[in-house]
Amino acid sequence: MFKTGDKLVLISALVFVGWLYGQFWFSDGRGDFAQITIDGKEQQLVSLAENKILEMRGKTGVSELEINDGRIRFKHSPCPNQICVHAGWLEHGGEFAACLPNHVAVEIVANNTLFDSINF
Repeated sequence: MFKTGDKLVLISALVFVGWLYGQFWFSDGRGDFAQITIDGKEQQLVSLAENKILEMRGKTGVSELEINDGRIRFKHSPCPNQICVHAGWLEHGGEFAACLPNHVAVEIVANNTLFDSINF
C-alpha cells in the first residue's frame, strides 16, 4: 500500500511536527515586562522582577495591579463584574487582561510568546 517514498515523507512530517510542537508549545515563554495601557494609550512598561503594587487611575476609578514572582494580576478594580480580577495571574508572553469599564489593560511582553492554538 505505501511505497518507500511515501513512508519517508510520512516519517519526516511526523518528526517535523513533533519538533515544532516541542519548540513552540513547551517553550518557557515567560515575560520580563508588562505593558500597561489606559484608555488605549500606553502608560508604562513595568518590570516583573520587583514585587510591588501599582495603582492605575482609569475612567471609573483606581485599578490595583500586583506584581509578584515574575507575574502580574488585577488585585482590585472598580468594575462591577470583576472579570479582570478573575483572569488571575499573567506570566507568559502574549497573555492579556483588561478592565473594560475602567479602560485599563495589561499585556505580558516577551521575546518568546506562547501560542493559544496552532493553525495550518
